[in-house]
This record gives sequence, structure tokens and C-alpha cells, in this order.
Amino acid sequence: METQALNVRTKDGVAWVAIGNPPINLIDRRVAMELDALSRRVAEADDIRVVVFESAAPDYFMSHADFGLLQQARDAGMYADTSTLSFYQQILERFRTMPKVSIGMVEGRARGGGAEFALALDMVFASPEARFSQMEILLGINPGGGGAQYLARKAGRSRALELCLGGADVGGELAVAYGYANRVLPKAELRPFVEGLARRIASFPADAIAVNKTNILAAESDPAPGMLDAYQKFVGLLGAGEFDRRTAAFMAAGGQTASGEHEDLARLSEQLAAR
Repeated sequence: METQALNVRTKDGVAWVAIGNPPINLIDRRVAMELDALSRRVAEADDIRVVVFESAAPDYFMSHADFGLLQQARDAGMYADTSTLSFYQQILERFRTMPKVSIGMVEGRARGGGAEFALALDMVFASPEARFSQMEILLGINPGGGGAQYLARKAGRSRALELCLGGADVGGELAVAYGYANRVLPKAELRPFVEGLARRIASFPADAIAVNKTNILAAESDPAPGMLDAYQKFVGLLGAGEFDRRTAAFMAAGGQTASGEHEDLARLSEQLAAR
């Protein structure tokens, strides 16, 4: 399966997915539509037991949503119905709950919706260069994809508040402590470790994989009610003038460009506050 933004190769029960939407792997309409199609295919494919996500774009795993696209969708009335989970939330929940194993191999930045995507995966293994953040607060909004709900379960209330309200990048062992990653491995060891783990899991019976995952998911509370509330609040904040003002300042500061988003988020937030 080859698509415009996702390049997928399957071998020995493992689907390897390279995310390629340069320069920063922005979550635009194309990426969202292809993730939706991929999630449905993987969930139903008898020949796939594990799916591994990596990046084809240097320095980025998956970035945040295209903020200009959010404005366009809002102005077109596409958020009029908030009675069910959003399109993106449904994709994340499909990966989280499907009877297959999803793994992220993160060697760059995962911000906003990209960080939420990583949180929805079953496991994440990262290099020391990886950075994760819920940076939505910089735009005057909340994590609309489920970031707060996933983080509260993985990191606890206090750390989830620090990440969602602070909006800064976290990396290394701090990312492990805060629930974004299972472990951080030296760059030379990362791929061999993930490849070995993915192949080993895929060698086991599909039913056994599914039952083990179901058992573990049953120990967690259902995030869907909180995610729906987050989506409804997200839509409300999108309609506030502060989002448009901050989006304009973000773009003017180089947001959604490779050079601009190499900026440390804490420093970028200071720039936005000064505008």
C-alpha cells in the first residue's frame, strides 16, 4: 500500500508505516484521511498483527494539526455536530482498541496532535533526540484529540496538568517518566530493538495477542466520555477570538515551518505572549 503521506510495507506480520508529509509531518486533511483508511485496513487485515510507525521526515515524527485548516473547517461549519467523538479521535481510539499491536518509533518531534497520536499507540520507543509536547495552550485551545485523557492515565493528574498547561517540550527519560515513551534507546540501538520486538510479537498467535491486549485495556477506565467533553470544549475555544489572534502570531513567528518549529516551545510561547 503506497499513499501520498504514508508509505506502508508489510513483512512477517508487521506493517511498517513511514510518515512522510514534509517538512514537519503536519497533520493536514491528507494525513488524517490516510490514517483513517490505514487504521481500518490494519484492524481487519488477517496478515497484520503489529503496526510500527516511523518518520520519513528528518527531525519530526508527527507534528500538530494544520491550524489554518482548523480555522477553515470551523468557518465551514464542520464542527456543528459535537455529539460524537471527532474524526481524529475515532482514528486514535481505533488504534488504541484494535486487536493488533501498535508501536511508535520516535526520533524527532511529536507535538499537539502528533503527541496525542503517540499516546494512543500501545508502545512508543524513542531516541534521545525525540521531543513530545501538548502545545495547544500556546494557541489558546486544549488538546482536542484526547491528549489530556491519555496523559492523565499515563502520567497522573499533576504531570498531565504540567504538560497541558506548560506547553513545553519534554524528552529523554522525562518523556518516559511522563508516559510518552516506554523507554529511550541510543539511536544505533533503537531500530534493532523495535524490529526485534515487532517480529517477536507478530510470531505469536493472533488470538493470544488480541486477548492479552483486551485484558490490559479492561483494566483502564474508558477515556471516551472525557474525550467527547474535550472535543466539545475544543470546538468552543476554536470559536474564540483568542485562537485566531494566537494563530496569526504563531504563523508570524514561523509556526508550521521547519526552521520556526525548531524553536524551543518555551521560548516560542514567550514570543507569542509579547505580540
